[in-house]
Amino acid sequence: MWEYFQTGGYLMAPLVACSVISLSVVIERLIFWFRCPGITNLSELITLLSKNSSQQSTESEKVDIKLNSHEKKITAFTSKDCSNVSESFRLSATCEIEEMNRGMMILSTIITLAPLLGILGTVVGIIDSFYAIGASSKANPQLVSKGIAQALTTTAAGLSIAIITLIPFNYFQTRINRYCDAIDNIVRTLDN
Repeated sequence: MWEYFQTGGYLMAPLVACSVISLSVVIERLIFWFRCPGITNLSELITLLSKNSSQQSTESEKVDIKLNSHEKKITAFTSKDCSNVSESFRLSATCEIEEMNRGMMILSTIITLAPLLGILGTVVGIIDSFYAIGASSKANPQLVSKGIAQALTTTAAGLSIAIITLIPFNYFQTRINRYCDAIDNIVRTLDN
């Protein structure tokens, strides 16, 4: 592993940093989504919010509905302001969406940055190879192959980091989109 790192040259350091940051954010987001699965009880949540909007619900009715942590946060916020349940629901859901999007910009940046660092490593490796060819009076295949090895190593590392980060990024983005769709359905139902 250390030989692989040395072959890639100094551009392997930011690539390793990208992979560590990516892994940290992915683990944190997996824990977040494991604890808070999003809106799972859509019909029950609509029923509860509709009762809140008509101010017909009692505390005993609220207890019977099983809600996860996102749903509990939203209903707690909207039950405080019964004057406009739809608007207060939208506001509380926006806060939840911001929480869901935490770390997504970092993952998106790494997906873009890692291959670019790999390509930069390729360019640096090829430049080193041509410099080695031009500096010596005889063509030294060992010096040329060192630059080409650096080029291929950084490219492979950058692409690997981007591909491995892309899979959880798309998963998290899909979860966020489903949550937003559920929010839109609830707001439409409350507005009718």
